Amino acid sequence: MKQHLLVARDYLHEMYGDFLTPEKTCIVLSGPRSGSNLLLRHLEAIGYGKPVEAFHGNNERIKREHGWDINFDDPFEFISHAIEYQTVKGICGVKLGWYQFQHYLKLARELFKDYSAPLTDWDLVEVFFTNPSYIHLVRKNKVKQAISFSKGQQTGVWYIPADDDGEYKNYVLPPVYDREHIERCFGLVLSVDAQWMTLLASDQISHKVVWYEEYVADYETQLREIDSYMGGVGEITVPELPLLKLADKTTLNWVERFESETPWLKEPLVKKAMEKPDLLLLMALLSNNFFTKAEDQYFLQMPSTRTKPIRKFYYSVRRKLKKITQI
Repeated sequence: MKQHLLVARDYLHEMYGDFLTPEKTCIVLSGPRSGSNLLLRHLEAIGYGKPVEAFHGNNERIKREHGWDINFDDPFEFISHAIEYQTVKGICGVKLGWYQFQHYLKLARELFKDYSAPLTDWDLVEVFFTNPSYIHLVRKNKVKQAISFSKGQQTGVWYIPADDDGEYKNYVLPPVYDREHIERCFGLVLSVDAQWMTLLASDQISHKVVWYEEYVADYETQLREIDSYMGGVGEITVPELPLLKLADKTTLNWVERFESETPWLKEPLVKKAMEKPDLLLLMALLSNNFFTKAEDQYFLQMPSTRTKPIRKFYYSVRRKLKKITQI
């Protein structure tokens, strides 16, 4: 560990007390509906801790799902308990969505508010989660990802265990297709990917990219590659898929309908960016479309635009009168 992090850790011990130090940490960086629930369960099964969504901000949900009886208002107790819960045999597994990452940083910065030396965002991760290796989980098909997110937002169903009997369907209100909501979900999931990619590149953080589509197509090979990247935990036994696939006929119908009703998806550069995939280019194209449309709409509502005919008439009359008075 770098010297400045050892000093920062000593500061934590002195100010707040002892906390568990994992031998290594597997950190999954992800976006909404990127397949992280599946990956986390596989990682746990092969020995990479017990990763959960510890920092999503819904403390009542954490209490309900994991039984945490802690003071969530105490950042040190929160983080140190999250480490203990997610660490198995010295290996800690962690999931950080983009907004979970921001929530974690807020907690960690609170602990260092009186600390004199500067610490980067990644320093604040590594000072608690030692010897980290980062996996960036990304989904290529943004239309399917956006639709999955739209459906999940409406139903509250984010994963289904492989042994589920389907009884939950009797209690879940069916989702409703809404093209504009899917379009906004498309922009949201894409922006999260773009933020992770940009931050990792700008801060030169070593990481492994895992594409969701390649993962589900051959998860056994992918898991062995992840294990090798992490340094290995010994002989691993790759489990069967622990979750059912959420995509169904409704999803396929929504995909077809959304693609047919969304003109910008047919633009050549957009199609090229999606096929490659070049997510940063796609984000730039989508942003341009969004802000062009937003600017056009705002321009038409500007007082100066609405009064332009009157102002133009007034200016024309004034100019003619000026010419007359100069004759």
